[in-house]
Amino acid sequence: MQAEDYDSSYGPNLRTFSLPDGGSAIGYIENGYSTTYNNIDFGDGAVSVTARVATQNATTIQVRSGGANGTLLGTISVPSTSSFDTYQNVTATLSNITGVHDITLVFSGPVNVDYFVFNAANENPGTNPPVGNTRSAFSNIQAEDYDSSYGPNLQTFSLPGGGSAIGYIENGYYTVYKNIDFGSNGAVSVTARVATQFDTTIQVRSGSASGTLLGTIYVGSTGSFDTYRDVSANISKTTGVKDIVLVFSGAVNVDYFKFSSSTSSDDINTATLLNTYGSLLGNVGTCINYYQLIDDNTLNVVKQQYNSITLENEMKPDAILGSSPSLISVSEARNLGYYIPSNWQDSMVPRLNFSTIDRVMQICSQNGLRMRAHTLVWHNQTPGWFFRNGFNGSSGYVSPQVMDARLEFYIKSVINHVYNSPYGDCVYAWDVVNEHLHAVNSGWAAIYGNAKNVSFVRNAFIYAHDALVALGKRDSVKLFYNDYNTYEVTNDIVSLIKYINQNGKYCDGVGMQAHLDTSYPSPASFKAALQTFLNNGFEVQITEFDVTNNNATTQANYCYDIFMGILDCKKAGGNITGITFWGLYDSVSWRASQSPLLFSSLTQPKPSYYSVLKAYTDSGYSIE
Repeated sequence: MQAEDYDSSYGPNLRTFSLPDGGSAIGYIENGYSTTYNNIDFGDGAVSVTARVATQNATTIQVRSGGANGTLLGTISVPSTSSFDTYQNVTATLSNITGVHDITLVFSGPVNVDYFVFNAANENPGTNPPVGNTRSAFSNIQAEDYDSSYGPNLQTFSLPGGGSAIGYIENGYYTVYKNIDFGSNGAVSVTARVATQFDTTIQVRSGSASGTLLGTIYVGSTGSFDTYRDVSANISKTTGVKDIVLVFSGAVNVDYFKFSSSTSSDDINTATLLNTYGSLLGNVGTCINYYQLIDDNTLNVVKQQYNSITLENEMKPDAILGSSPSLISVSEARNLGYYIPSNWQDSMVPRLNFSTIDRVMQICSQNGLRMRAHTLVWHNQTPGWFFRNGFNGSSGYVSPQVMDARLEFYIKSVINHVYNSPYGDCVYAWDVVNEHLHAVNSGWAAIYGNAKNVSFVRNAFIYAHDALVALGKRDSVKLFYNDYNTYEVTNDIVSLIKYINQNGKYCDGVGMQAHLDTSYPSPASFKAALQTFLNNGFEVQITEFDVTNNNATTQANYCYDIFMGILDCKKAGGNITGITFWGLYDSVSWRASQSPLLFSSLTQPKPSYYSVLKAYTDSGYSIE
């Protein structure tokens, strides 16, 4: 605790002055002077105090709780250090004190005080004095008392009510505070007093600006840069003496910060995507690939934030069929469990490769994850040979009748394989047909024509539905039509699903892709399309969410508005049952150059992550 960081004092001549080697101290002290430090958190307890002092004559400093006449905790006997410029550490035993107290130092004579620190209850008094210019983690650390910093425009300024703060902060700036003493019992949360007009974040790191991430403080707008409030976040338990670095993602003023041995109850900092949207909607997921999923660190992070995954490419037709055909006989296909329809006309059957799917289903089942199957029918990433006579890419297109049989073979063989697997029950939804309304020059169109409401789309859903019915899975597995820019083709999607369902409910609803940009569509347009689907009785899952942007703040504000619209629809009774974010973090996104996701790295959330969580709590939902 820096001695000059008192909340109140008595002593007309008391002064704060700069030390030659940096930092400040208090001096010009006389008998009866006192300084008071409010809300000092002792956590599980302290039994001694160490002060760094300088004086020509021996004196004493009483340590009291509750004011200058309050409970005497102990007395520091200060010997002469030879001069008021020669500092040394002195330690005294205290009555054991726990919890939060106002602490007053009462002086009996002249002494200069640089700082003081309390020693944890299980340490021997005086045997573990602070190292160098150690400061207690559990007292207010003034933001301007940094030891080093980065940021050309960073400034310290005076506050109207007294004291100072730092400001003029920009993305990437940081401040370093050396030798912060967390004691042996440690801290598990941090509180900062801040002011800002914008939503931003402050990373709390140990060692350096790229060191161990202890936690991230989400800072919502306080209304102005003159309106200060306390914000808290939980951190990884931290003990001992550490160099602490605050890394800033945007404009914010900081008065002070301190750590606590108690966890934060601030909802926004205990929230995850899993205990918010996963709880509310039932499913919250990310797209991923097999090689990411088998990495233990990645898998652990996925399980912290999501309960669902979607394979980005490895369940698409080209991954299962292959870029060139491996043909087997009809009898061999039947022996492998493939579904061969009665109207099959080809002499051979393409071999299907389920190896990656099988491994992914096993991982999901063993780790409590669910799986969206993406996708059965798509004009892209379906090999051209699948549409050609003899499965030969150089031959002509087959007839609609032959293609109907191939479609039924493929859909039923894939679905049967999944649910005949011991791990198949993790698959809860299928994108049966993907982006049909945006298909151009596809093999499907070459065979069936370019109509929006076309037979192969309807047949695909009927085949999937019938396969699930035969397996006894139809009530627990949902079938979706999935498409992008749904706010441009809203009425076409409604018409298509009604066409599919004209003789029975084969399609459950819309997979509403959300590859967005902060400039388009407007949040109102996105919400209007969503509401239209819901009004038509369709189940909706947001399937591929990412937002390209020019900067993190703009992305965060846009995401907040989009999610407020989604949650408005949910609160009104809308059947919204999931959301999938299209990638784990920016650099592995298919749109990496435009930083479209909620995380900048596997474990580093962006302001947009916190704005999405803030939309949840601002909508009146509580953290599960």
